[in-house]
Parts: sequence; structure tokens; C-alpha cells
Amino acid sequence: MRKVGIVTDSTACIPEELVAKYDICVVPLMIIFEGKSYRDGIDMSPDEVYRIMRRRENLPTTSTPSAGDFLGAYRQLSQQADSILCITLTSRQSKIYDTALVAKDVAKEVLTNTAIEVIDSRAVGGALGLIVLEAARAASQGADLAQVTEVARGMMPRVNFIAMLDTLFYLARTGRTGRAQAWAGTLLNIKPIVEHATSTGETMPVARPRTRTKAVNRLLEIMA
Repeated sequence: MRKVGIVTDSTACIPEELVAKYDICVVPLMIIFEGKSYRDGIDMSPDEVYRIMRRRENLPTTSTPSAGDFLGAYRQLSQQADSILCITLTSRQSKIYDTALVAKDVAKEVLTNTAIEVIDSRAVGGALGLIVLEAARAASQGADLAQVTEVARGMMPRVNFIAMLDTLFYLARTGRTGRAQAWAGTLLNIKPIVEHATSTGETMPVARPRTRTKAVNRLLEIMA
């Protein structure tokens, strides 16, 4: 039996082969589309989501996994590991961390022999994935729960997420920017660059280049 099992949510975007290699338990978000619910990465793949979104009509939405989903993951790993570390998407943008904590409280009553820690990564997307993978590597090498938790926390300030947005359309649909602003951005061919810093757990704009080429060049400058 392993010393530590790793749990995360599907926003970590970890490739399937690495999930399998490190035996990471991924709790999927729910994708809501045309009145039906689909498990992210299981019932509906990212490619399918992107195809739907490109139509720009009847866009899917997402919902947080339930406490029962996380409890199920904890139950599963309790059969394979002495302890569990759950690393979630930033709590500034989702209730996933809170839900994982609720499941931990329930697990104290039903999984009395399994120690569970839950970390708010303050990260998103691939940055979260890197934190999870670093923790999973430590766990695979026999580190205990305290050591794996320390590795994960030590990785957090070392990763940032930066991205170019090809369109403001989806931000407008989610209410994160006004429709007029999105329309103006489209006319001006603006390709905003945003950065998510784990130091704050928030996503902020860092540049507004006016063409894709300029945006890519600016991205490279920022990362240099």
C-alpha cells in the first residue's frame, strides 16, 4: 500500500498517461449542455467542448463536483494508500476547494484510519497540473503525507499561468467583460494577455496587443 494517494480536479488538465503513471485520482467537473450533465473528460472530452464552443450558440456551462464526488475519491484511494492529499483549483474562482473540505470532514467519520489533507493551490489549468505532478512524483518515491504536502506547497510560488485570449466573446458570455467591450475588442483585433499568479490566486490582465503576432511576441517577452 502506498503512503500517499493524490486527488485533484479535472481543471488541472493533466494528460491521461501521466494520470495513469502516477495513479492520480481526478474528480471531474460537470459540464451542463442542452439540459444534460456530462463528466468532464469522461462523458465529454475537451475536444468536444471546444467544438461546441466554436459554434457560439447554446454554450455549455460547468458546475462544481459534489462533496459526494470527493468523498468517493477519498474512499477509493483509502483502499490503496495510508493517507491522501487533495490539491484543488484556486478558491478565488471556484467552490471546489470548499467542497473538498466538506468531504474531508465527512471522511473523518467514515474513513477513520486515513489521514486527509486538502490544499488550495491558488492556481489554475496547467499551473495546477504542475503542482499536482510534483506532489505525485514525491508520493511515488515513498514520501509521507507531511513531505508530499511540503513539496506541493513549495511548488506553488514557482508556477504562474499566462495566456493569450484569441477572442473576448467567451468572457462577455460569462459576464467577466461587457458585451460592448468585447465588441470593441473584436473590431480592434485585440488579443488580451492575462496572467494568473499563485501569490494572489487571481487572474489579471497584463497586456492588450492588437494582433495575434504581436500577442505571441509579447508572451515570449514576458516568459523570457
